[in-house]
Amino acid sequence: MRFGFFCLLGASLLLSACDQGRGSYTGYVEGDYARPAPIASGRLVELAVARGDEVKAGALLFTLDDQRERAARDQAAATLAEAKARLANLLVGKRPVEIDEVRASKKQADARLRLAEISLARQTELMKIGASSRQQFDDAESEARTARALVKQMTASIAVAELPGRDQEILAAQSDVDVNEAVLRQATWDLDQRRVTAARAARVEDSFFRVGEFIPAATPVLSLLPVGNVYIKFYVPQADLPHFAQGREVEFRCDGCAQPIKAKVRFVASAAEYTPPVIYSENSRDKLVFRIEATPDRLEGLHPGLPVDVILPAGKS
Repeated sequence: MRFGFFCLLGASLLLSACDQGRGSYTGYVEGDYARPAPIASGRLVELAVARGDEVKAGALLFTLDDQRERAARDQAAATLAEAKARLANLLVGKRPVEIDEVRASKKQADARLRLAEISLARQTELMKIGASSRQQFDDAESEARTARALVKQMTASIAVAELPGRDQEILAAQSDVDVNEAVLRQATWDLDQRRVTAARAARVEDSFFRVGEFIPAATPVLSLLPVGNVYIKFYVPQADLPHFAQGREVEFRCDGCAQPIKAKVRFVASAAEYTPPVIYSENSRDKLVFRIEATPDRLEGLHPGLPVDVILPAGKS
């Protein structure tokens, strides 16, 4: 009877020693938080979310005052419209109304030329029979030459009016359009940055400003926990460090976890530190330990701050 009791006690101690050899390490669930911030300073005019809200990717988070950026965008749009109008004018030549005026002047010149030629022909016949003076003939001939020159000038004016602008002018106008398009894109982008949206689906953990407050550039306004951005953080003594290479599989238990949850080591600190106050215990508060982070293979019920006990899977110590 006593022999059986000692056999049972020995087996129990052996199992306990094996379990202790694998080790249990205290840790907790931690989150990789995102803290959206404006790229330029401004006054907060809208806070679209509150603590505890679940937001989708692309959802509006907050808005800063945008009067200056909106005015700059509108001015850039107006300047671009003017530049495009100048280019279009050079490409098509003069306006139809202006061309019609030149054509009307050409018709008047044609009529004057016809009249001058008729008058010159009459004076020529009269000169032959001595019924006209030399002066009258010279005047008619001069008027005909003037009328021909005017018709030639009006014909050239119509051709010039219908031509587009010179190549150099067109290139300069096109360059002006390109520059103003870039200015408008920049102004539009600056305006869009006054409205900050969520990059990923997340839970709003905290807000640091109220509507009406001034926010310096690059200062976080909110703290977000993106979906899936939780991991396990725990600490091990130097003697146990070889068991926790990066990529190593571990298990952990937590309150409310029906079964141990597997996790994969993603980071092992290269320098030792004293046991953090958050996991102080009577036996470990003076020990130097190494911080380890592991990614769990499932996330249900895991919230930042939840205590966990990490172990190596059986047979893998």
